[in-house]
Amino acid sequence: MQTPPCILVVDDQSMNVHILSTRLTLEGYDVLTATDGDQAIAMARDRQPDLILLDVIMPEPDGFEVCRRLKADSSLPFIPILMVTAKGEPQDMVAGFEAGADDYLTKPLDRRVLVARVAALLRGKARHDAAHDQTMQLEQQSAQLEAWGRALEDQLIDLERMSLLKRFLSPEAVQAAIALGDGGGWRAGRKEVAVLSCVLHGFEAFAQRTEPAEVFEMLRDYHQVIAPFMNGCGGILAQFASHDIQFMFDAPSGHNPVEQAVRMAVAMHESLASQGEKWRSRRNGLDVGIGVAHGEVTLGLMGLENRLDYAVIGAVRRLASRLGEEARGASVLISQPVWEAVEKRFHAEPAGQLVLQGYAEPIPFFEVTGEAENPL
Repeated sequence: MQTPPCILVVDDQSMNVHILSTRLTLEGYDVLTATDGDQAIAMARDRQPDLILLDVIMPEPDGFEVCRRLKADSSLPFIPILMVTAKGEPQDMVAGFEAGADDYLTKPLDRRVLVARVAALLRGKARHDAAHDQTMQLEQQSAQLEAWGRALEDQLIDLERMSLLKRFLSPEAVQAAIALGDGGGWRAGRKEVAVLSCVLHGFEAFAQRTEPAEVFEMLRDYHQVIAPFMNGCGGILAQFASHDIQFMFDAPSGHNPVEQAVRMAVAMHESLASQGEKWRSRRNGLDVGIGVAHGEVTLGLMGLENRLDYAVIGAVRRLASRLGEEARGASVLISQPVWEAVEKRFHAEPAGQLVLQGYAEPIPFFEVTGEAENPL
């Protein structure tokens, strides 16, 4: 809404225009005037006032028709219309409201009633504008979050120099890349890896219905819990999206990648469980789950002269994400190949089967319940 509020007075009688304009100007409003319907419509489109005081009895188009045209114009924002007329019969008032009027006053006017009605309509206009602005801001923030999510999923590491790999790779992986100079040994190849996927449940719905500031506060808290695992875990950050954060373990240092992934998942479970309890206590629909899968991927550095990406391509990533989607309460779900690789070092129980596109048979999975006290 404008400051001060702008009011358009429409009446074909110059004396009425003068009286209304004087009263409203004394109240501190910015007043525009029009003496016929066509002029009023043109001025409303050009100046977009915050309120229109509209006479009914005017040469064609009359006030009812002007009101209908203004309310039907999708290019105009919400502008309340107050009918001010000598036509005071019930059928006249009904006709005014059916034309789209927001309020109706009959002449002769009481100054105090006029001022009170104008103030009430302007308060409604202010609330409407504030709600509209808030909705637009939320839609923009949601679209931006969605765009960031797509960009971070498709393009995980944005680098200008090889040294920037330190932000994303484990220390062992960084040293291996630097030792290879131009990264020739990191070109596309196939490798058995373990993928850990930490999935945030209910985020899209939460972002749609929540204030942007609260959305980013929640993401900040979530990422602060995840942050300690991004360095020193022995894994590579393969995806950093708002709803799905993935780590890949191919163990350039020679450690068992599957065991590393499950051990990190158990540690993350302990850290995320308390955060999940806070979310559930607030009843915001948020939860988190962790999935670990093992399989073959195509991976390596890709890029142009001034840009590098570390690409990880394979169905095992999708399987890890689906396991994370199935997991609730920060629990850890693992695929059968993972369980077969770590069953001597961790406790787990059968938890169900997944039907996943690209797989001929349902995929059994297990829930990790803890680390063995005396691993063999």
